Amino acid sequence: MIDAHVLLRSLRGDVLRTPRGRFCVRAIEGRHAVVDIVDRRGTRVARVEIAEVQDLLDQLDAGERISIQPTSSDDRRAFLGLALGAVPQVQLIDGRSMFARLDPAADVSTSVLGELERRLGMWADLVDQADPGNTTPQQVRALDIYGGQNGMWVDRRRTKGVGGRPSVTVSVMHTGRHYADDVSDTALLYHYPRTARTGGRDAAEIAATRAACELRLPVFVILQHGAVREVRKAWVLTWDDTNRVCLLEFGPTLPRVRSSSEVETDDGPLELFEDVRRDLRLVRGRPNQQRFKIHVVRRYGAQCAICPVTAFELIHAAHLVPDARGGTGDPRNGLPLCANHHLALDRGLISIHPESTAIVVAEGHSSTSLNITHMDLLHLARKPATEALEYLWDEQGPSD
Repeated sequence: MIDAHVLLRSLRGDVLRTPRGRFCVRAIEGRHAVVDIVDRRGTRVARVEIAEVQDLLDQLDAGERISIQPTSSDDRRAFLGLALGAVPQVQLIDGRSMFARLDPAADVSTSVLGELERRLGMWADLVDQADPGNTTPQQVRALDIYGGQNGMWVDRRRTKGVGGRPSVTVSVMHTGRHYADDVSDTALLYHYPRTARTGGRDAAEIAATRAACELRLPVFVILQHGAVREVRKAWVLTWDDTNRVCLLEFGPTLPRVRSSSEVETDDGPLELFEDVRRDLRLVRGRPNQQRFKIHVVRRYGAQCAICPVTAFELIHAAHLVPDARGGTGDPRNGLPLCANHHLALDRGLISIHPESTAIVVAEGHSSTSLNITHMDLLHLARKPATEALEYLWDEQGPSD
């Protein structure tokens, strides 16, 4: 199992929010982690022995299941659960009681855990030696976070053979010159490389980035701001080979999200409104637009649902139950629309009949003036959730 000291160092400065409150590792002092805790009772400081965290990690490594009681008043115990959950190969299970164990679906081989510890240590060293939000190319290279010219950095010398893979992506460079709108405070839609390099290097880098997802290893996103570099810890969550993009989300821990097969088909349970569960790991935040877009496009295709626009860069993922009203990130609550028709939907110029899926144009406008070429959604291989269309109709459609 990984070293507890490295794990706790890698979490310094990151705020972990749970229903209990906010937890943040302020510093490492000798054998203790100093943790700030903010909740309804105010602000407090707890001191957690690193050896205690290591003991729990070793128990998990031995195949044991560790009981966690997040509803207790023990702040230290709640933080210990969070520390365990910060290891992406650890599974937190919430039922009548909560417990942690190694995830049976995760690769916990020595090579994978060793590479995880190396990357967490690289992040901790970056926090020690520089400001991740304002660093230099020289500092980034000195820490082996990046060593290429542009695009993906796999560091084959160190990652060859990790998890049985030819290589695993360590970082990606995003200059923002071509796809500035694909990055936000929470995520990045990263476009596959399209170069003239020989030897299948583009394909190898794409496979290495998938490997980071499958092995649950963090990657570093480097945002270029002139001579300054902003580095963020990120996780590869999914990819879309048709549109040649992958989704990376920023954060201290691996986001626990439903699988692509669950959210892009009609098989999984539908949640129209975001459900904040009492999970010890982290309170689920609002679904970010990059995640929503990639799932919407994979479900429906990268074409506006009511006109011929097919450029991925011009397609928006439009919420039917609005994001501002708690609408879920389930793609059944969305439609792919071009920027113009997304605006038309938001402004009430068009609505969609929930039963026939007919496009209804507001009075004073016409399908021609709004450049609508599909007057219903029957051409889509999959349809939005009827419940989402009913909500939209009640909000925007004509009264009976």
